[in-house]
Amino acid sequence: MNINKRDKICFEDLNLPSGLILGLYSMGFQNGPSDTQALILPYSLSEEFQRNIIVQSKTGTGKTISYIIHTLACIQSGLSQPQALIIVPTIELALTVGSGIEKMSKHLPNIQITYVTSSLSIQQSFTTPIIIVTIDMFDLLQSVIDFSQLKILILDEIDTMIIREDYRHNLLHLFHNLPLMDDCQILVYSSTLSEQIMNFTNQLIPNSIVIKQKSDKQQLGNIEQYYVMCQDENKKNDIVNIILKQFLTTQIMIFCSTDDITERLYEKIMIHNKNNVRMLTTKCDNHQRVSLIEEFRSNFYRIFLLSAETSATTHGIDLDNVNIVINYDLPRSLGINSDLDYVTYHQRLDRCGRYNKHGYLFNLIQSLDDWNIQLGQQNYFSFVIKSIDIDGIQALVL
Repeated sequence: MNINKRDKICFEDLNLPSGLILGLYSMGFQNGPSDTQALILPYSLSEEFQRNIIVQSKTGTGKTISYIIHTLACIQSGLSQPQALIIVPTIELALTVGSGIEKMSKHLPNIQITYVTSSLSIQQSFTTPIIIVTIDMFDLLQSVIDFSQLKILILDEIDTMIIREDYRHNLLHLFHNLPLMDDCQILVYSSTLSEQIMNFTNQLIPNSIVIKQKSDKQQLGNIEQYYVMCQDENKKNDIVNIILKQFLTTQIMIFCSTDDITERLYEKIMIHNKNNVRMLTTKCDNHQRVSLIEEFRSNFYRIFLLSAETSATTHGIDLDNVNIVINYDLPRSLGINSDLDYVTYHQRLDRCGRYNKHGYLFNLIQSLDDWNIQLGQQNYFSFVIKSIDIDGIQALVL
């Protein structure tokens, strides 16, 4: 069953606890559910219609808030066993989800969260109603958690999680071994929903409802995409500096393919932006990684370089002030039976111009391989990616 239409509703129509509605209003949601939330919540919360659901909606549309609402509406106070299990791809997303739960549940009784994002988090028993776990840790978690009271299982950004074979194995193992799965509602969320992702998800939860707000091939009208031809790394560095000088008041994210390239570019940018640039590489531990994200979110610095070797660092970074994204290197193939990494490209694109703000994405093209990768993305998503030179960049405004 596929659903792609919505009706205008308010939170009071959803029969939510009064404390939850108060929490939503205190977070600034007085205007009611977003389009995505209005599409999902009537089905996910309905006792008569309660079914497993697969949701496809792009980043920045409110899908995370929708499943936080669902989770808090389903939790029963007084139980000392996990009732909601949320599996996410990255530490950043785990903390974003947890922060949303904490803010929204301020007027609800005794809502506690356990985070499982590193081996230090593993304990002998879990008594909080909500468990948030990163997919890399889930295999260690299965032997120490009591699932008997589980009411809701959420898989967020599954398109990212199933890129790796070991994570696919973890998910298949989970669904083959979870007791009482018939009594637990499963919600799966994805920014993209390719045929490969859909086939895998159907293995996990066949006969589910599929809810789509928008096609993942739809052009994002508020974001303009450009490419710049660069004969070598020096030309790339020159273009980056021109973009940084052109946009002095917005935050900028720059994605590189390796730690080494990230570090070299960082040294170049530091010359003129000493206190305004940071980088995230595999040399950063979890504490440093979280601190870098929080400082960027708080506008402590303006330019953020990310190495692709850190794996899925675009996920869970909910940033309102990023208007510029630079693909210093385009994402290479990681997808299932796919020559192109559509998921990562789309996630990077979603970093800029969130909530319909105007944004620019720049692809720096140095080789024929780069050109073919960009062409594949353009054809798959039906994107318009235009050529631009230095004069064109210097004429752009936000």
